[in-house]
Amino acid sequence: MFKTLAPRSTDDLWPFAEQPQAGAPASLMQRLAGSLLAMSQSVVERRRYLKARHDLDSLDERMLRDIGVTRSEIGRVVRYGRFD
Repeated sequence: MFKTLAPRSTDDLWPFAEQPQAGAPASLMQRLAGSLLAMSQSVVERRRYLKARHDLDSLDERMLRDIGVTRSEIGRVVRYGRFD
């Protein structure tokens, strides 16, 4: 005769509440941690690039010729590799 007023699930409590999207970070701390991780990875990658470029820049013309790179190609070679 009477219906129970107790909710059967959490969806019954707040049917119009926004549910977190699948795959999206659930909290501000997770988003912040993800941003910090991405920033640190980009810093590490940039340092690798600069070190490799510095190492190739420090070689003389004869050594660069031995590995098949001209001085003007150093930036492209470090970034994308050699095109054969």
